Amino acid sequence: MLRTASLADLVKSLHKIFNPEDRDPYRVPDDQPLVAQLMYLGESPAFERFTDRALSKALLLAYLRDDDSARVGPLVRRAQAWLAAHPAPPGVHVLVAGGVGPTILAVNEHTTYGKLLNTLVVLGVIYVVSSIVLRSPLGGLFVVSPIALTVVMLFGFLGWTGIRLDMGSASVIAMAAGIGADYAIYFLYRLREERARLASDEAAVEAALHTSGRAILFVAASIGAGFAVMAFSRYPGMRLFGILMPLAMATSCLAALSIMPVLVLRSRPAFVFGTTSTPLPGAAPGRAVG
Repeated sequence: MLRTASLADLVKSLHKIFNPEDRDPYRVPDDQPLVAQLMYLGESPAFERFTDRALSKALLLAYLRDDDSARVGPLVRRAQAWLAAHPAPPGVHVLVAGGVGPTILAVNEHTTYGKLLNTLVVLGVIYVVSSIVLRSPLGGLFVVSPIALTVVMLFGFLGWTGIRLDMGSASVIAMAAGIGADYAIYFLYRLREERARLASDEAAVEAALHTSGRAILFVAASIGAGFAVMAFSRYPGMRLFGILMPLAMATSCLAALSIMPVLVLRSRPAFVFGTTSTPLPGAAPGRAVG
């Protein structure tokens, strides 16, 4: 905080002018009638910054060095905690409001909450649509699993690097949840086609990796490289996109080509393998689940 300004500062200045012989002239007198006299004698347009004409409302201004939400947020919360611990006298209402800094903080927190909620909604919609298209609730989980891992990875990266979870980073996470959904769908459809054509799970997975797997790697690399150019921008928001989006593309791509095939082979869903199929060598035989 740089400084504060209020009606008390004007009263202190008036007391210093009219009582220069006082040992501590720059202060608010303890005598209420004296304070009223000083305010009457010094009444000027300067009072309008801090009080109304009826002197029924007062305003305390706090001037900050910058509007960084990381600094404004703790200050506003400390002020609110102090007001909660020191209730005002009956009939007096104290409110915490703000200019640019608190306004940016409120917009940032509201937008961040909305983006996080948007991420959950996107995951839910992807699960429902994938389950309907694949005709299997388990298929929806397969599609969502790489995206969920990507979101967790991005949150971990934010905590590890110290990047704040704000409007910019939350927007990237919400975008990553939607962009990385198609990788799992590509692979699952290709794996189902190859399994219907080939005689074993091993051959089907190998064929899917050599066809759709290469396409997924190419698409993820292209999108990641396009966003990576922003990492050299002077604008912090653009740099954030240039760092987080390539990481999201790489994570969702690798998860769709590594973790998801393992889950599919272990659970052997019917929408991929059918009701009966030859299991992967070394895997426990069993009936495919829907």
